[in-house]
Amino acid sequence: MRLKAVMLGVFLGLWGISQAQRHTIHQDTIATSVLQEVVVEGEGAQDFYIPEKQSSLERIMDRTSSVNLIKRGNYAQEPVIQGLSAGQINITVDGMHVFGACTDRMDPVSSYVETNNLSALQIEEGANGNIHGSTIGGALNMVSPAPVVKSEQPWSGGLGATYHSVSNGQDYLGNLNYAAGKWGVRYSGGWRKHQNYLHGKGKQVDFSQYTKMNHSLNLRYLLNESSALRLSLIMDDARDVGYPALPMDVSSAKGNLYGLTYEWYPEQGSLHHLQAKIYGNNITHIMDDSKRPDVPIRMDMPGWSDTYGGFVETMWQWGRHQLMLKTDVYTNDVRAEMTMYPNQEGGIPMFMLTWADTRRTVGGVYARQSTQWTTQWKTNISLRMDYAHTLMTSTFGKQQFQTLGYAIEGADERLLVSPQLEVHYQPSEQWKFSMQGAYTSRQPTITEIYGFYLFNRFDGYDYVGSPDIKNEKAWQWSAKASHETEQLQLGVSTFAYLFRDYIMGVTDPSLNRMTVGAKGVKRYTNIPSAYMVGANANAHWWLTKDLSTKTTLQYTHGRLEDGDGLPMMLPLRWQQALRYQYKQWQLQAEYEYANQQNEISEVFEEQATEAYYLVNLRAEYEVEWQGKRGHIQVGVDNLLDAYYRTHLDWGGIYRPGRDIYVGMNIIF
Repeated sequence: MRLKAVMLGVFLGLWGISQAQRHTIHQDTIATSVLQEVVVEGEGAQDFYIPEKQSSLERIMDRTSSVNLIKRGNYAQEPVIQGLSAGQINITVDGMHVFGACTDRMDPVSSYVETNNLSALQIEEGANGNIHGSTIGGALNMVSPAPVVKSEQPWSGGLGATYHSVSNGQDYLGNLNYAAGKWGVRYSGGWRKHQNYLHGKGKQVDFSQYTKMNHSLNLRYLLNESSALRLSLIMDDARDVGYPALPMDVSSAKGNLYGLTYEWYPEQGSLHHLQAKIYGNNITHIMDDSKRPDVPIRMDMPGWSDTYGGFVETMWQWGRHQLMLKTDVYTNDVRAEMTMYPNQEGGIPMFMLTWADTRRTVGGVYARQSTQWTTQWKTNISLRMDYAHTLMTSTFGKQQFQTLGYAIEGADERLLVSPQLEVHYQPSEQWKFSMQGAYTSRQPTITEIYGFYLFNRFDGYDYVGSPDIKNEKAWQWSAKASHETEQLQLGVSTFAYLFRDYIMGVTDPSLNRMTVGAKGVKRYTNIPSAYMVGANANAHWWLTKDLSTKTTLQYTHGRLEDGDGLPMMLPLRWQQALRYQYKQWQLQAEYEYANQQNEISEVFEEQATEAYYLVNLRAEYEVEWQGKRGHIQVGVDNLLDAYYRTHLDWGGIYRPGRDIYVGMNIIF
């Protein structure tokens, strides 16, 4: 079976290459999300056609060449950028810092944004993500669409719906824009409901259901020809969310995000752009296991995260020199509780704070100097500096930590400094090269400092934080090359990280477990050194004006200083898509292959993962009726009903089997 899989993929790839030089380019005009095109930004990003217009944000992210997803269920999958995740990367919405309220990372920031309130997905790899705060692994910024203000047509919008057979799933998304004079108002809404899905052997995966509703409102007012005010609001409410890879589900996950932005584009002078923003967001996440059978001790685990902040960003231009300056500050308050209810009669509930009331305030500045030395050479020099102040305000939480041998007094204060140098060389219009070197650092997450007996289902250990843990640091190098002609686009990038004080959990035999059935307790600790290397490649060939093919390859490898593998490293992954357009029809075949992963982390108690391959078929028909445009989509994901899981999937849970979907939308 594996040989057939490889032969099929090789055939699609080589056949595309052999045809690439015969015909001229055909620009890609297919929208990748409901009602609008989602732009994937950043070098190395490869946007794959996703015909179901109501596709989730996770599906879009998973088809870029530098982003993967950690899957704990059928909802709220966690982004990974070049093998790094959680506190190693920044995830923002319109530049706003947002932090989940779940100690188990069941609510990544991306779960609170829908595709119909998204206009761009900005992916910054490695030190480039420092624009949004100190980071090691990069940044993911979700940009919401601005309302249309001046338009001959006051009302515009669209509606769409899709049905998925594998989970009896229903997806509905829509938006509406009103433009009147200097005002523009845009509303978008969505509702999704999916039941338990079936994996490749036709068995139901229990606790994989979810229901969610999302609302977004954007108002824009033109102060004059060069400046505007914008008010944005996102409200997301997910209910009855199952997590088959975890011992608990989520009864409710709510997020409210809001911000006010001032933008100014001066008509004269060296200042080209100024953006000032104030914002806030409130997240409430409630875990419980009340619907799980045979629970030895029932638990409730609510969590709260409130963030408020602001930033000012400016862009200056003097001849061949460009300077970007950004100052920002935010404060994040978190609290998470756990109450255990013994099943035996007369048992006394036990309460503890898994995140004791903690406030983290971070202020920073980012500067990037770009100089175009010649038509071929360009340099970028940047520096990020942050000061972080973290304070546990709960007396009860401090008393808890005394049982671990820590006396928490005063605040945790840290200074983060990250310089970076980029060199770009473009010898011709077809070829581009770049190299980058950086020293980056990131502060430990609140979990890594003050987390208190957090059970990790992946390795079966309780985790506790270390208030004296050091910042994680890394030396970074990367190199990129791209080639573009009228018929062919190629891109290759390589990267390497040399970590210092790498943070991970290490078994502490002096501590007793808290969770029933846990193997023991791990304490977050600094590992003196580790390394990670990887490469991404992507290609897009236009075979004829109506036929094109896309290829993406990914590979990441990492080890600790003792030779053990870094956790959650994906093996070689290959994606291939072949698209054909005939009149109003769009047809696409897709192939995906992932190699087996035997280079595992023994410390994290990973299991080897088998190779797999997938085949998907898609079709779309565009219709026009009374001046309105619509689409009808049909397709099959996992056509061969493969029984598979990726190396990033927790708990040995297998992914959905064959999924037949039907969808339609209308744009007016």
